[in-house]
Amino acid sequence: MAREERGSSSSDSWIVRMFQCRIFSCFTPPQQRLEGFNDMEILDEIAEGGFGRVFRCRDRSTGDIVAVKQIELPADITNRASIKINREIELLQQVNHDNIVRLLRHVQTEDRRYVYLVFELLDCDLFQYIRRSRRLFVEPWLRKRFLHQILTAVAYCHANQILHRDLKPKNLLIDESRDIIKLADFGLARPFGDPTGQYTDKKRE
Repeated sequence: MAREERGSSSSDSWIVRMFQCRIFSCFTPPQQRLEGFNDMEILDEIAEGGFGRVFRCRDRSTGDIVAVKQIELPADITNRASIKINREIELLQQVNHDNIVRLLRHVQTEDRRYVYLVFELLDCDLFQYIRRSRRLFVEPWLRKRFLHQILTAVAYCHANQILHRDLKPKNLLIDESRDIIKLADFGLARPFGDPTGQYTDKKRE
């Protein structure tokens, strides 16, 4: 009986060790710094998606808290992908409106592996706001205020020959202290009269 108990204990210990190994092998430590961009101190990660990652950072030179979008460029990046990134930067540099998120600066690392876009930091996006706050449900004036600001931002884009093309709650950022909403993420935006003559990748049927 004692021999069986030792065997069982050994087996249990082996299972525990395997379980621990699997946990720690799947654990990815949080990113501590922005590679090739030492001006910024990472405070935490805000979002991650197909576009890259967004961090809340402290600008070491000014002390300002900002949002930094990190775009990793693959080694085999195509000319088309490069054009898309450059177009987003150019369009953001063109706009200047109270209801459009401000691009403060952009940096490409020396090894050309990353592009960083530095934005003003806001509290949350509209999707998060709807889920955690009831204000939009009980305060009609706030719904009207946000809608007016969104339409004003879109009208400004159109007046400046810009199509945003990705209007959704996650791309609308909110300053909760001032009840201001801002249009963000110009990754899919295009100028009117794009020389390609194509505003979507989807083929016509």
